[in-house]
Amino acid sequence: MARKFLYVIAALIVLVIAALLAYRIWGMQLIRMVMVPRQAFTQLPPLPANAYDSATMWLARPDIVKDNAALWTPAGVTTPKTGQKAAIFFIHPTSYITTFGDAQWNAPIGDKDADATARRFVMSQASAFNAAGSVWAPRYRQANYGAFLTDKPAGDQALAIAYRDVAQAFAAFLKANPTGPLILAGHSQG
Repeated sequence: MARKFLYVIAALIVLVIAALLAYRIWGMQLIRMVMVPRQAFTQLPPLPANAYDSATMWLARPDIVKDNAALWTPAGVTTPKTGQKAAIFFIHPTSYITTFGDAQWNAPIGDKDADATARRFVMSQASAFNAAGSVWAPRYRQANYGAFLTDKPAGDQALAIAYRDVAQAFAAFLKANPTGPLILAGHSQG
């Protein structure tokens, strides 16, 4: 009985070593195969010029009281009162991560999974700026995570669409905050 147990343990160790060796040799190719979209890139039209005038295009903004992800604080923590408040423009990290190449190159606005993950990012990262001022965190057609893993032109084109949306959101942010201190914050794709 003990001998059979040792054979099973030895077989498992050999399998783990083989898997680690395969990952060491073909790891990046496997990740690209799983994460990079297989479908052809589709150029998306620009958002309407006034898209970011609407509160629905933002995860956080001072006039959003209900469901403002940036207003979250851990239990027992209070936001200290400070003097002059800044306006904070926060771009959340990549939350549109899909596997097996069945995804689009850019996340559609309103994608439930991407929005839920983006809300968690804003809650855990952007809420740290609450004491400094009002957080503005736009929704944008972010590039799929696979865009960072490929040298295909489609990856750069997907990132350009995301950048165009963020630039448009930033213009709306500046229009709403023409004076006073500004803080720019972001993470990863942001």
